[in-house]
Amino acid sequence: MRFLRLLLALGGLLGGGYVLGSTLLAVGDVFHELPFMDAWDQVFGYEVYCRGDLPISALWAQHNEHRILLQRLIFLVDFALCQGRGVFPIACSIALQLAQVCLLVWIVRQAAVLRRTELVFVAGIATAATFSAGQLENFYWPFQTQFFLIFANGLAAIAALHAALRDGSVRLGWLALSLLLAACATFSMANGVLAWPTLFLLALHRRAPKRALVAIAGLAVLTGIVFFAGYRLSEHGLSIDKVSPVRFLEALVHLYGNLLPPPAPAATPVLGAVSLLVASGFLLGFGWIRCRNPAVSAGMFAVLFLAGALTLIAIGRCGPDGRRIVASRYSTPLLLLWAYILPLAWVRARQAGSRVGAGLAVGALLAWGWLLVAIQPHAVAHHRPVHDRQVRAAMALVNDVRDEVAIRGSHDVGPDYLIARSRTLRAFRLSTFRYGWQDLIGTDLARAFAMAPGVLPHAAIESVHAVRGEPNAFRIEGWSWDPERRCGFDWIVLADRSGTILGIGEGGVLAPHAMQQDAAVTGDRAGWVGYVRLPPGTQGPVTIVAGALPAGLRTLRAIGGSCSTAAIWLEDDSSLGDPVTTEVASEGAWRRDGAAIPGPPPPRATPVYRSHAGGEAGRGELVLGPIVLPQGGSIGIPVLPGPVTATVEIRAVDADSGAEYARLRGPSRTPGWSTCRIQAPADRELRLRIVAGHDGIGAGAWFAVALPSWIGSTK
Repeated sequence: MRFLRLLLALGGLLGGGYVLGSTLLAVGDVFHELPFMDAWDQVFGYEVYCRGDLPISALWAQHNEHRILLQRLIFLVDFALCQGRGVFPIACSIALQLAQVCLLVWIVRQAAVLRRTELVFVAGIATAATFSAGQLENFYWPFQTQFFLIFANGLAAIAALHAALRDGSVRLGWLALSLLLAACATFSMANGVLAWPTLFLLALHRRAPKRALVAIAGLAVLTGIVFFAGYRLSEHGLSIDKVSPVRFLEALVHLYGNLLPPPAPAATPVLGAVSLLVASGFLLGFGWIRCRNPAVSAGMFAVLFLAGALTLIAIGRCGPDGRRIVASRYSTPLLLLWAYILPLAWVRARQAGSRVGAGLAVGALLAWGWLLVAIQPHAVAHHRPVHDRQVRAAMALVNDVRDEVAIRGSHDVGPDYLIARSRTLRAFRLSTFRYGWQDLIGTDLARAFAMAPGVLPHAAIESVHAVRGEPNAFRIEGWSWDPERRCGFDWIVLADRSGTILGIGEGGVLAPHAMQQDAAVTGDRAGWVGYVRLPPGTQGPVTIVAGALPAGLRTLRAIGGSCSTAAIWLEDDSSLGDPVTTEVASEGAWRRDGAAIPGPPPPRATPVYRSHAGGEAGRGELVLGPIVLPQGGSIGIPVLPGPVTATVEIRAVDADSGAEYARLRGPSRTPGWSTCRIQAPADRELRLRIVAGHDGIGAGAWFAVALPSWIGSTK
């Protein structure tokens, strides 16, 4: 038995340590200091605070159905002391979850006499539950600290009341702490109001003195008056007219099955139904039978509080489709629910002297821990692209480019709202504006940076995307790698050949294809995204050069190669005109077979050639031309990429000399057709061959090309 207990303790330590470590690493990987989603709402609050116009009542003003007093205070601290980077809320989230582990272990230790190895086992499983990546967005999204605030405060209030009602008397200090924590839970999220009836029922169950009951009831009424004064139902939250028994039950079942990483599998409602039945059976039956242990009863009321919170979430988020409740942020109360139920079931079985029951409880704990470890890598992988969305939004705002698609990636509202809030960040030098890169745009490159000798051998500039609705504004993408630091470069400086800085880029973007192109690249975050805005009146192509900058240094390393606005990706294909008459030659796996192309038809009814004839392992080139472009003339080449866009390459070469005129890789990752525009200079005509190259092998490494059309006026 001793060996078995040591084995359980080791398993708990390894499982809990793995989940804790991988979640913290994932937070560092996904987190970006630009405000994300609802955190943008707090930027205006800080601006009003700095002007001295922020009334105290605004701190508990309603946000959807919640009053987030504590969350707003945390954000004010972050803006004032941490430059609005969001690091203070995230630090609070981690600290609150560590406190949850300590609280649960304390309750279990109060409920039964357990050996140290058994406590280590429980602590390991509790750590795996409280830090599971199934709730990862609550860790890297600073605004979601409220999800940890409500449950940490609510459960701590229950534990404090348990400590206050020992020995048939009332310890006033513990009682006051319990009431304070319940008030904090109330002003963390709306379902924090459940802390008050839970405390009152626990006090009744423990036969607390009348003065304790009066204190709980009195403060509950006072807090309720403050909370519900001027309260209104929110169209984004609780709405009584949307609630129906069927929708509520569907939402509740999906909520109780919200343990598996997204996208939600078909097994979610089945898992949810089983989870709901088992939790209800434990709460209504086994847990209460002859329960005379005060600590066990406190744990049971903690389960009751969590179950009530889940029920209110289901009511408030059932809507027309209860399945939309399957989101990472709603996993937190469910993870805590099972983190309490399973150890309490083990304690109750031991107290009843049932070896079979205790064995089943230990087996359930082991299975629970295995499930948490198993889903960890999948849940982490699902959230990794969020960082890239934040980088694109941050660079659009820093470079003052209205890229609506990129900006919406940081908060799915109209871009005007975020642009207005970003002006506050710019004025106070907060968040990603604290580096001052925006001040360098338009200045001379040589004066701003010392230039390191040589050219970065492990780097590439891959694509130029025209920003819809923004004349002469472009998104530039590429990758760069520093073998000495074994990571990508943090910042990219974009300039023209004269040395004028046109824009700034940020690194850390997912670019797994770089590892295939360069053996020196050992990480998948070598990519970068930046923006440039050409001066007004610029006509014709402009060559753009880039330099990479390590964090904290001012020495710029030149990136090998350059890109030109002679070749850009267009998101809007409405400018395509008449088809271009051209010869077509193919080599390798290319084949004219438009009917076999998956996805939508091309924007113009022209022949289509695909690179994946006979599968996704084909290589080869498709050559179009020669095509004569008049001075300033442009053609558009529609391209349909597969899931792996990095294998897409379009080159324009001089038909006579073979010299390369322009090169473009990696169209937008959005589904559907993209258009590669090739433009001639304003002072000369070109005779070009267009080469579509395919060097990708493997799933998703394919693309299709439609014959080009003239852009603007027809030929």
